[in-house]
Amino acid sequence: MLDSAENDMTLDSENHDEKDKEKYKEIQTTDDIEKTLTSDELIGQCMLFFLAGYETSATTMALCLNQIAKHPEMQQKLYLESKKYFNEFKGVDYDELNSLKYLNAVIMETQRLFPAATVPNEDYVLNGTGITIKKDNIVHIPTYAMHRDPEYFADPDHFKPERFLAENIAHHPYAYLPFGAGPRNCVGMRLAQMEIRLALISVVNRYRFYPSEKPLEFYFTGGLLVPKSVDVRVERRV
Repeated sequence: MLDSAENDMTLDSENHDEKDKEKYKEIQTTDDIEKTLTSDELIGQCMLFFLAGYETSATTMALCLNQIAKHPEMQQKLYLESKKYFNEFKGVDYDELNSLKYLNAVIMETQRLFPAATVPNEDYVLNGTGITIKKDNIVHIPTYAMHRDPEYFADPDHFKPERFLAENIAHHPYAYLPFGAGPRNCVGMRLAQMEIRLALISVVNRYRFYPSEKPLEFYFTGGLLVPKSVDVRVERRV
């Protein structure tokens, strides 16, 4: 962000995975925009990390534990993956954490069922669509409804991490938007994913989780879907 305050903001090919560039190749920044971060914008981005990053990550982790508590066979798969990881790595290995397929599938399926989270200051035309977003109009993308649409996700109300294993992925890339998509996606996506992966695999490796009789209840505030509480029973693994 400090660099962006001094230099033009452009898409840096070194900072984008090849898979991401291919996935979102039809969405590109225009060549005629020169944008740097103002001091207020830089401060706003820093505040976003605290306000959006920590609460949403903690909620996602809690909901992951709630779901695997209800599905012991899935919890066992995750435990075996965690055991293999910690037998080989005593600390944090970023690349290896990213490659844990079942861990990633559990997190992605939780975010599909329970997505965490929109006013332009001038008219804006969406390229190639014929759609104009009017100044001061609020734009809302119905992520919750999209994530539970049977057109994109079979049996959408059931927790099935396997749907996000590479060989099973069949949904349209824009039907799954826990972090948004394209060059304007969530600035803290990689940080949040790293936090959730490391925390989840660490606690599953040490503890066993069982479902609580208390059902999940949610409220909506500040654009976020927030559980009133997430209750599970916990037992230390021997």
